[in-house]
Parts: sequence; C-alpha cells; structure tokens
Amino acid sequence: SLNWLMDTIKNNPNAAAAGSMILQLDKPELISEIGAFMDWGKARVDMQNAGENFTEITDDLLQERKVEYCAAASLLKTRKSITKLGYWDDLFIHFDDVDWCLRAPKQGMAIYCNPRSIVFHESLQCKQATWIKYYNIRNLLYLYKEHKLIALPLVFAKFFAWSIYLTLHGYFKNAGLGFKAIW
Repeated sequence: SLNWLMDTIKNNPNAAAAGSMILQLDKPELISEIGAFMDWGKARVDMQNAGENFTEITDDLLQERKVEYCAAASLLKTRKSITKLGYWDDLFIHFDDVDWCLRAPKQGMAIYCNPRSIVFHESLQCKQATWIKYYNIRNLLYLYKEHKLIALPLVFAKFFAWSIYLTLHGYFKNAGLGFKAIW
C-alpha cells in the first residue's frame, strides 16, 4: 500500500498527500471510500464509491484521482505539506483530517487517492456510540466556520432543527448532545 502512495506523490508535484482506498473491516468486500468531497449543501462528506462491492471494481476505478479529502486512516503527507499546512487542529475525533485536506488547495496543493493502495478500517456502522454524534456535529460546524463561513447559519439551523425533532420524538440524550454541540 505504501509504495502506491509514494508513487502517487512522486507523480504529482503539487500533492500535499495521498490516501488509500478503504475497505470495511467488518465486510471486506465493501468499499468505505475512495477519497471524498465535501457536500456543503447537505453538510456531509460525500465518500466516493461508498458501499460498492470491491470484487466488482473496474480498472478505471483503480486509477489515482484528485479528491478534496482522504481519511487519516491511510494518508501519506509530504514534508512540504506539513510545512505549508501545519498539523491537524485538535478536534479529538472526526473531521480533523477533512479540515487539513481542505487547506491544501488554499496553498496551491492537492489531495490524491490511489485505489491500488488498499487498507481496511472499521466502518461507520460500527461507530454508532451516541457521544460520537456530539463530536460529528461540533466538528462539522468547525469546518463550516473555517472553510465555508457564509453557510454556517444554515448548517447551525439544520442541526438546531434536528435537535428539536429528536426532542419531540423522545430521543432526549441525542437531542441534548445536538444542542450541546451547537452551543
């Protein structure tokens, strides 16, 4: 896996980092992502090829590609990118890697994914702890503040409405975490 990432960085002088295709650890035939893009309108990360069957992957899908983000689970950074972009911001869990990758284009650098480099990682379905929802909301709001400030009020309103919905349907613990994250 590492050799493919090193080749990607060598072949792309503007590369800040290169990441791997991630397969689900609990269902290794399923792709978790082959890089990703932010879907700012829906306030989520759009993971490329998520849920597709790895055994049905075609040669064109195995070509390296430019993306907005690759997961830190397998991300090889260049020394130059660390100097220009710095380290992760301390977000504790989730979206620290997204934030770092989104800084790259602002410095004339790019993020690449090489699907020939393959790693296995626990799928999102295995990470359903309630406390993670708090950090996902908090850290997503941080991303909007840092990278898409103009849309922050709309995203804030979306999570506020979601928290009210949860309250009205009796999911008080989740609602409380949602309110806590947005305040």
